Amino acid sequence: VVEMVDPSICDQALEVKNSASLLAQAEKRNLFTTRVGDDGLFRYHPLFREFLQSRLFDNYKREEIKTIHLNFGKSYEGAGDKEKAIEHFISAGAREEAIRLVAEVGERMLKEGEYITLGRWLDELKGPDYPPVLDVYRGKVLLAGGMVTEAVSVLRVAQAAIGEKDPNLLCDCGVAMAEGLGMHGKFKEVIKVLRPLSHLPVDASLKMKVMYRLALAHWNICDDRGIDSCVKQAKELAHHGH
Repeated sequence: VVEMVDPSICDQALEVKNSASLLAQAEKRNLFTTRVGDDGLFRYHPLFREFLQSRLFDNYKREEIKTIHLNFGKSYEGAGDKEKAIEHFISAGAREEAIRLVAEVGERMLKEGEYITLGRWLDELKGPDYPPVLDVYRGKVLLAGGMVTEAVSVLRVAQAAIGEKDPNLLCDCGVAMAEGLGMHGKFKEVIKVLRPLSHLPVDASLKMKVMYRLALAHWNICDDRGIDSCVKQAKELAHHGH
């Protein structure tokens, strides 16, 4: 069930103590097993891995395989590899665990441009218990893919769901929505979205993003008073920051 085999993870997930020796023996006997680097990891030949997977499905019931994935998910999370943990939690049908971890790593993945993987996870986890932070991530993934109309629609849903419960997330959602609306030249709507957010008690860096997008919208509609107001707020924010 794993692509890169880590003996310590296997020992923990499968409740055994001899994974490393078994893998070393398999490598020594040329059983399509190769050591990778100096970290004690192993990789199966793709055809051999496919054969092992077919044996897994032939010999274990579906629920048993899910339990194996769940155990691997817990082991990878314990080792700090949240991305691999998410993959196994999804395969195990452990939505709550997967959603919790995606919420934790989503922002970092967006910054690193891992849109395809994050987008796939978000699609697979979509459901009635979908937290608004994941819709914010979904909106940003759609924006990155040029699907602006769809992104704005998703972000509106997220904004309504967030309400006043999380000002920082609400502002983050608003900034992303403003970016999408700005791409379509809807600057008055950008102002309508961002103006209420400019007075919320949020992180300074986030408030600066709000003020930047707001000033940009005022500039695009030639509203000098609006620009001056944004500049004034930004200066006050910078002053308090020091």
